[in-house]
Amino acid sequence: MNLLYSTISFDLWLDKLVLSVLNIGLGFFPTGILVTATKDKENHYSYNTVTVVLLTEFVKLLVAVGLQMRTYVET
Repeated sequence: MNLLYSTISFDLWLDKLVLSVLNIGLGFFPTGILVTATKDKENHYSYNTVTVVLLTEFVKLLVAVGLQMRTYVET
């Protein structure tokens, strides 16, 4: 029984690690690249960059909450 518990615990830890890496890799870097790529010729933005970053963080929060709720529903 102890081996089963440690295997499940390791699997959950590994899932959280993978999600954290995906959050950084797929959430943080593309946002910066897209925001930087949308500069005009005078290096200005036609929108508020802080708003865009806050919206992307809010979407990531909603996805994380949804995944967490799905985990609790399954157990």
